[in-house]
Amino acid sequence: MYYIGVDIGGMSIKCGLVTQDGKIIGKKSASTPVGDYRLALELIAELCKKTAEVSDVNWTEIAGIGAGIPGTVHDGTVSFASNLNWYGVPFDRTLEQLTDKRVVSGNDANCALLAEWRFGNAKGSQNAGLITIGTGIGTAFIVEGKLLLGNMSAGTEGGHMIIKSGGRPCNCGLRGCWEAYASTTALLEATNREIELNPTGVIAAVAKERDMVDGKTLFFALRQCDSRARAILDDYLEDVAAGLINLVNLLRPEIVLIGGGVSNEEEYLIKPLERLVNEKVYGGEFNPFVSIKKASFGNAAGIIGAACLLM
Repeated sequence: MYYIGVDIGGMSIKCGLVTQDGKIIGKKSASTPVGDYRLALELIAELCKKTAEVSDVNWTEIAGIGAGIPGTVHDGTVSFASNLNWYGVPFDRTLEQLTDKRVVSGNDANCALLAEWRFGNAKGSQNAGLITIGTGIGTAFIVEGKLLLGNMSAGTEGGHMIIKSGGRPCNCGLRGCWEAYASTTALLEATNREIELNPTGVIAAVAKERDMVDGKTLFFALRQCDSRARAILDDYLEDVAAGLINLVNLLRPEIVLIGGGVSNEEEYLIKPLERLVNEKVYGGEFNPFVSIKKASFGNAAGIIGAACLLM
């Protein structure tokens, strides 16, 4: 049995053909179209068919299409996805018409956690969380063995906790959201500000040498022992930890997995976060230790987890 998993992000759409045991055997991707959601759905249908072709699997062998979407998804409709500018999108029905396949959609962070819970680092846990750090912040939790969804599947949007009243504007329309401080977008903004303020500094030199500014720029500078990179990272870690501490205090998972490109920085990101969170959560050492680890599937988690919606 084969499934197609679709991971829809603000920047790109990734499709993968997934086996029953969670292995991806073929992938296709494209940039996310800006504008009418129908353009995106037509592209997704095309990518799904191309994914089957490159995997050398007949379309009739595919049980269905699962899709992870960065927003509120309930009964096949995307109620609200601010980073895509989607509101009330009849996702499942439309994609089923375009592909003649069963379609099941869900929140992208929930999908990523399902992948980790079924096949990855959260396997065997009864209480687990996953935080995806990317264009925005996605959060998902399994509590006592069940995926936490909330009323009309609109819960667990931890990225939009207010951590600083009246703070930075967020794409959702509020100010001071955790996402505005802890996303990769926020880290890039801090990196770019430093380059503007200090155009002869190490961070600016790294950006010039690599001919880009991305989530890795700051960490390249850190490896050169740059004090400014250290200061920016310390501020960023405090902001990421602030949201994690709130979520741990509410739900007390056994393990929290960190996904997204920056999760590759275990020495600079994962280990310091584990220390900060366990130092500052309610009860400290008197309450159960919270393990914080890198998500095992990296950028593949969304694809595998979307396929899990069908399994």
